[in-house]
Amino acid sequence: DPDSTTPEAVNNTGASVNIPVDANPEVEPDISFGGWVKVEDYEFDGFMSIDNGGWDRGITVSDNNGATGFGIASGAAPVIVGEITPDEWQYVVATFNDSEDRGILYVGNADPAVRTTETGETPDAGDTPGELEIEIGRYDNQDLNGVVDDIFVYRGELSAHQVNAIRNLRLSAIDHSPVEAVQLFELFESGESGTVGLFTWTPVAGLAATPPGAVVEAGQGFTLVLDDDGNGMMSSAAPRFQISSISRDDVSSVTLTWNSNTDKLYAVDVSNDLIGWETLAELLQPTGEATSYMDMSDAIATDLLRYYRVREQAPPKLFEEGFEDGAEGWTVGVVPGFSATGTAWELGAPSNNGPEAAFAGENVYGTDLDANYEDGTGIFLRSPVIDLTGAGRAKLTFQHFLAAAEGDGGRLNILESDGTLTPEGAGLKLYQAPDGNTGGWAQESIRLPEFDRPIVLEFEVLSQVDDDPINRAGWFIDEIVVD
Repeated sequence: DPDSTTPEAVNNTGASVNIPVDANPEVEPDISFGGWVKVEDYEFDGFMSIDNGGWDRGITVSDNNGATGFGIASGAAPVIVGEITPDEWQYVVATFNDSEDRGILYVGNADPAVRTTETGETPDAGDTPGELEIEIGRYDNQDLNGVVDDIFVYRGELSAHQVNAIRNLRLSAIDHSPVEAVQLFELFESGESGTVGLFTWTPVAGLAATPPGAVVEAGQGFTLVLDDDGNGMMSSAAPRFQISSISRDDVSSVTLTWNSNTDKLYAVDVSNDLIGWETLAELLQPTGEATSYMDMSDAIATDLLRYYRVREQAPPKLFEEGFEDGAEGWTVGVVPGFSATGTAWELGAPSNNGPEAAFAGENVYGTDLDANYEDGTGIFLRSPVIDLTGAGRAKLTFQHFLAAAEGDGGRLNILESDGTLTPEGAGLKLYQAPDGNTGGWAQESIRLPEFDRPIVLEFEVLSQVDDDPINRAGWFIDEIVVD
C-alpha cells in the first residue's frame, strides 16, 4: 500500500525475488510490468528486469553514468526518466511492444493530487535471450536497496490511460488494487456494467481525455477516463456502513442486518431513549458482505421503544508492548555460544546513549541504556508467549534504533513457546551494520508466516571480537505490536 508507512515486504537481502514469467520478446512480444518502489539509496541498481548482461528488457535505478532517474532498457543503455526520490514511494512501470519497436517508461509519485506520470521512450530492441524469469530487485548483477509493493505483470502493452489508471485508482478513495484495475479494464472493453470491489461501474462517454487515466470525483461516485476519445467508466457511490434491515421476528426477538467489511469486527448496542446505550454484543465476526445479529433479550416483550446501533470495530491486537508499565513476561539472557560481557539488555529511558528518547513514552529495551556495547556480545531479549492460533498470517510491527560497528547487528528470531527455534522463524530477519544502521528510530513491519500456534519473539544482538576502535550504541526496541 503506497499510502502506508508499514509496507509488507519480503526480506531478500543479496538476491532477487523472481516472477515466473518469461518476458523475452520471442515469448511475450508485448508485455508490461512495474509497481511501487521506495529506493533507500542507489548507485546503478535494478527494479525489475530479465537482464543477464545484454541490456535486456528492464527497469533500472540510475545507470552506469550516474543518472538520478529511473531507466528503461531493451537492447541498449537505459533511457532515463524522472527523478529518483530516496525514501519516498514512487510508481514506476515499463511497457514493451516488439512489433512497434517501442518501450515506454512511466514514473510517478504518491501524491493523489498529481494525476499523471512522466514518460520516456526507447526502442524495444532486446533480441538476445535474457533471464527466463522477471527479477525484482536486480538488473543483471546490480541489486536494489529498497522496498517494493503492488508489483504486477500484464500480458500486453498497457496504454498510457491504463498505466495511469492503476496508479490513480490505488491512490484515490476507491483504493483498487492492480488486479481490480485490470478487472475494470476488462469491463470497459466489454462495454458492460459490473461490480469491481465494493463499487458498481458503468460505461460513460464525454470525459476529459487528459490527463490520461484520471480518476475524478463525480457527485457521490467517480469517473475514470480510459481512452483518447474521453470514454471511460463511472462508479456508483462509495458504499456506506449502515443497517440495511431490521425485523421483529416474534414477540421475543429482533434481527438486524448491516453491510459489513471482512477486515472489521462489530458491536451492537441498544437504547430506550437514544441517550443511554447498553452493549448487547461486541467483537462480532462478519459473515461476508452482510452480517446479521439476533437480539433475544427479555426486555423486547416489554419495551415500548427500542433503538439499535451497530458500531464498526478494529480487530483487537494480538499483542502490544510499549514498556511503560514494566515488561512483565519478558526475559533476557546470553546467546548460546557466547560468554557474558558487560553488555546486557536493559529496560528504561535512554541516557546519553543511542536514541535521544524513547519512540513513545519514556521506556525502551536497549543494549545498555548509558553505554556502548562491548566486543563479543551475544545477548537475547525474549517476549512473553504470544498465541497466534487461528490468527492467519499476523503482522509484526516495532520501532527500532540500531547503531552498530560494521559486521555487527541484530537478528530477529521466532521461537516456539518452549524457547526452541521455529523452522519458519529462525533468522527471520538480520539487521547488520553498516546498511542496517537506522540513524534514528525506524519502523519495521513484517508479515509473519502462518504459525497457528503460540510463539515467542526473540531479538538478538551479536557483535564480533575485532580491533574496530569505534564504539557503538547498540540496538533499542520500542512499541511492539502483533495484529
